[in-house]
Amino acid sequence: MSTSSAPTKSPEQLLKEHGLFKQPVNVEALAEALGIAVKYEELEDDFSAFLMIKHGKPTAFVNGAHHLNRRRFSLAHEIGHFIKHYKKTNRDRLFLDRTLTLYTRKENSASENVDFQMEREANVFAAGLLMPDKLLKEYISRHDLNISDEFDVSRLAIAFGVSEQALQIRLNNLKLAKPNF
Repeated sequence: MSTSSAPTKSPEQLLKEHGLFKQPVNVEALAEALGIAVKYEELEDDFSAFLMIKHGKPTAFVNGAHHLNRRRFSLAHEIGHFIKHYKKTNRDRLFLDRTLTLYTRKENSASENVDFQMEREANVFAAGLLMPDKLLKEYISRHDLNISDEFDVSRLAIAFGVSEQALQIRLNNLKLAKPNF
């Protein structure tokens, strides 16, 4: 369950509201429109990004050493935390995420202090932001792609600026493809 009491806007609503509903999504422009400063830093290798809100001003720190697709997803994930989990009454807040854990299982140690529900929500939000359902379907149809074909999946991932793994998970969740991993 989201920690915010007010209903949040969907990724599609946010993109449309800011004139960014096209692929590949300009995630940096959305961060800027939402008032989130973005800094690319050399972080420890096991950190993809974190969101720090100090005196009500959000800054997303993204690991600049990671691949461009990973940086885009990490920033979208931090936007997800900001939209879904930050209450404006909580002036200072830190969302610290470790690298590329999909947070779909609870196998990790509870001592890591990870809120798996919040992490899953931020990942789902990020996937919806970078790969909106409608845009995916339109692109697949327009380019007559076969999402069972590895080459076409690769083309689709490139068009949306995401990893093939993130795309495959999104396609599976939208029931557009069957898992191939």
